[in-house]
Amino acid sequence: MTSTRDCLSRALLQLVLTVVLSAGLLSYGQRDAHAELSDHVGPLAGAVTLGTEGAWTAQLSQGWFMLSNQSNPQSIRFYRVNAAPLNGGTRALRVNLALRGAGDEFSEAGLLFNYDETGGYMAFTVGADGTVSVWVRDSDGFNHAGVAENLKARMDGSDVLELEQAGKIAKMLLNGELAFEVESDEGFTDSYGLIAVGTGRFAFDGLAVEETAAAPAEDDPFPAPGGGAKEAEPFPSPGGEQQSSADPDRPPEVPEEAGGDPQLEQLTKEERYVGSVIMGVAFGIFFHELGHALIGELQLPATGPEEDVADEFSAFVLGSVFEEGNLPEDPIEAEILHDVVRYSTLLWYYNGKRMAAEGSVEPWQGEHSPSLKRFRNSFCIIYGGNPERYQELAEQVEFPPRNQERCTWDYAKRYQAWERILIPVSRNLGEDSPGDHPPDTPGGKVIVSFDAPTTDLGRAMMPMFRDSGAMEEIANELERAIVWPRDFHIVFRDCQEVNAWYDPQKGEITMCYQLIDFFSKIVFEAEQGGQGSTPSGSPQQEPNQDPQQPTAEAAMAYLVGSWSATIPSGWGALQASVTYAPDGTYQSVVTSPLSTIQIWGTWTAHPVGNGRIQINTNPTGWDPMQICDSYGYCTPQFYYPEATQIQIMDENTVQSPAGTFRRVG
Repeated sequence: MTSTRDCLSRALLQLVLTVVLSAGLLSYGQRDAHAELSDHVGPLAGAVTLGTEGAWTAQLSQGWFMLSNQSNPQSIRFYRVNAAPLNGGTRALRVNLALRGAGDEFSEAGLLFNYDETGGYMAFTVGADGTVSVWVRDSDGFNHAGVAENLKARMDGSDVLELEQAGKIAKMLLNGELAFEVESDEGFTDSYGLIAVGTGRFAFDGLAVEETAAAPAEDDPFPAPGGGAKEAEPFPSPGGEQQSSADPDRPPEVPEEAGGDPQLEQLTKEERYVGSVIMGVAFGIFFHELGHALIGELQLPATGPEEDVADEFSAFVLGSVFEEGNLPEDPIEAEILHDVVRYSTLLWYYNGKRMAAEGSVEPWQGEHSPSLKRFRNSFCIIYGGNPERYQELAEQVEFPPRNQERCTWDYAKRYQAWERILIPVSRNLGEDSPGDHPPDTPGGKVIVSFDAPTTDLGRAMMPMFRDSGAMEEIANELERAIVWPRDFHIVFRDCQEVNAWYDPQKGEITMCYQLIDFFSKIVFEAEQGGQGSTPSGSPQQEPNQDPQQPTAEAAMAYLVGSWSATIPSGWGALQASVTYAPDGTYQSVVTSPLSTIQIWGTWTAHPVGNGRIQINTNPTGWDPMQICDSYGYCTPQFYYPEATQIQIMDENTVQSPAGTFRRVG
């Protein structure tokens, strides 16, 4: 197996470092965009992502932060943040606003406030005709609560909306004139933001927030620490030297002669962690699909069930980066590589633990082994190749000593098997890379391409793989080591499903950004204390404060209605729709070019964190009860209770493992 695996591992060694570094450098570029966004949306800059998502496009245009929606008049887009409690103080919000409606369609934009845990909120807005309104979003929907008489916006780009909160009173002003004053017996929440509703273009600039603390009682002055005022002294740095970095978590610059990569050392632990997780997930999945491709393109004999063999190949390639002669001397580089390999197998561990916590059972009929079994098999190979390096992880996941010993034996046997299988299809590139074919043997090319992304996720990930030259380096090594019978393609793109696959008809691997995102989030959530146990050694993070995280009751209310999606498949596009009724019943219909399947039953839902909802369904009936082929052979159809997690994207869009569903009723 040396000819292919070792070439790939050497490329991967430098490749992973390049990609993780590019991920960090990408975050620096995002800081520049963040700074520009801050000029327009102030404290909301961290919550805003530029690009297209669903019906909405967010961009910096003509001196504004501009939202555009030209297709869905029922859609709402908002961004918000949670502020510290006022505790008797005051808060004033101010934003410059402009909008242009789309024909006679509904258009409103303005300030959002009083967002609560049920997903309810209030909004102070201007309409496309200059009308000034206040709205309330609650369990009854998004409803008009009042219109300001004898007060209209100028609509010339000079309009300023203001919101002043003090205690139980909120005042709303347009261009300095009072439009509304409302009082809440319970007071207002400390959450605020920007909102756009309906179709048109909605522009914001100069969002500013001023907060004033409650004045202390004059007869009770607060003493200075230590009994008196002291001159401020700079806080000492570890070791006695001053550290001038504005970011306390970012290490000081290291000159190149110190021996490390200065750019790599400038990355925070958090940036290295995020990059390692994404790379581990991406490469673990990619090399699995490459295993399928080697078997399919080169007609190799499989050493067992093909899905298990593909997992085995992925673990061999990734685990080999730590074999003798490959390990980098720089400790940060070694740590990053260690974590990349670690997460390439831990993604299955966390997914299996998550499913167990949800009560989900992976069907025994499936071609893939259950996730925890996939972890066991891939980790066994990684551990067997370097027991000392992965001993700590073996203990953390309670991998028994008997299995540890067996894995060292299995590793040697399987290594020899893969070497014998691959030598006949490989070029002879020297003593370390033997093959049966001369170096100049002609063969197909390995071509990498990146489709234009349509989502924020795709736009964030594509530079990590494309601009760093990461995948091109892998493609070059594959093309150099293997005699391919035809040109072979690797495509990164957005998909309407959470998936990755090898297509034997096209000779192509498709890597969906959605799948990388899906499993990366599973890892992040598990290591933030979510579902599944948490091996130590990863930085713990504060749970994300998702602006659209519902309560259990709101989760049910949010889903009530009809949803639809178009899902690509090997049989052509599937048209899927599902209706969730308030009485706890549901009905779904999936139509393919060949047939229509209807399923009905009962459902419940509850939030699971980070804007995700778990839907539990119990099918009580379906049609047809059996499926027949063109020869008249029929087999029964069965549907079992399922637990499926979806991600809330906006008021009318969710992302499920099958694809993106949008509200239609």
